Amino acid sequence: VTRGVDTSEFFPNKPKIDIRKKYNLKKSDRIVICVANLVPVKGVEVLIKAFESVKNIFQDWKLFVVGDVENDYGKMLVKAGKTMILKKELFFTGKVLNVKDYLNTAELFVLPTLNKGRKEGSPVALLEAMACAKNVIASKIPGIKDQLESYPNHMFEAGNKNELSKKLRENMSKNTNENLLIGKVFQSHIQKFYTIEQEVRKTEKVY
Repeated sequence: VTRGVDTSEFFPNKPKIDIRKKYNLKKSDRIVICVANLVPVKGVEVLIKAFESVKNIFQDWKLFVVGDVENDYGKMLVKAGKTMILKKELFFTGKVLNVKDYLNTAELFVLPTLNKGRKEGSPVALLEAMACAKNVIASKIPGIKDQLESYPNHMFEAGNKNELSKKLRENMSKNTNENLLIGKVFQSHIQKFYTIEQEVRKTEKVY
């Protein structure tokens, strides 16, 4: 039974002005976002390093990491971020309840889970981003491979900073409308295969 998304909650919407104000973002600023339970297997440090490597090429882009940083891994990420050159480009939001609002403020979603430990089952955060019509990039591991089977160019080798950097460059080079059109394809994919109604029907069928 595949996981499903409540598409009445997660759908494309206008960015919330208060979020952009909270982080002093300019109108021209564009956002890469990662939403995750911040534990080591999520590989967020790979994303941060990959983003840092392309920062000078893409001056208008910011990186948002959404998730609880009040644990050892989260604190390590925040501490490491302070020692990097990402002084004004990296934001840790902490745990938020309005995830959909943060997704709708971003253009590009990245899930850099490592290929070790418990990995991913069926990552809901990725499905929610797709439902919000985000262009997505994710590591090529079981679970994610199922969801992005039809979109191999949007996956990279888990833990490979250089390959992720290349994927970032490819997609951050696109204009906003191009990313939105790609995101609309992912939204249609969710509506066709991953709605909560489909999950309920399949679960009822099992029982």
